[in-house]
Formats: sequence, structure tokens, C-alpha cells
Amino acid sequence: MGSLSKRAGVPNLMLTHLIPPMGAPRQGPYPLPEGGLTQADYESAVRDGGFEGNIVVGTDLAKLRLVKE
Repeated sequence: MGSLSKRAGVPNLMLTHLIPPMGAPRQGPYPLPEGGLTQADYESAVRDGGFEGNIVVGTDLAKLRLVKE
């Protein structure tokens, strides 16, 4: 995701519909280490792909307001 967003030149990236969800202790039958993934884990994965812009990790029912400049 990070490398594609970087190549596309987007300044902002919002991650939604995360699998596994943040903090989930397991994904299906598979236990996740250390109590599940955090917001920082998802941000780190995007940064590892080379994205340098703003990242919003959406939680359930997250809203993002877009304003016309």
C-alpha cells in the first residue's frame, strides 16, 4: 500500500476495513502475537513501503471530513 501510494503521489492515506482489526487477539483460528496489531503497526507497514505523507488509521465508525480548498 505504501509504495503504490508513493508512486501515485497522494499526500494523504486513510486505512479502513483492516484485517485483522486493531487489537484483535486472533485472526480466525490463528492467535496474533502480543495481543494483536496496533495503529503504529499499520502505520509502520505503510512507511516501510516508502510512503511519506499523512496516514490516518481508521477505527470503527471513523469519519473524515473533506473540505474544498
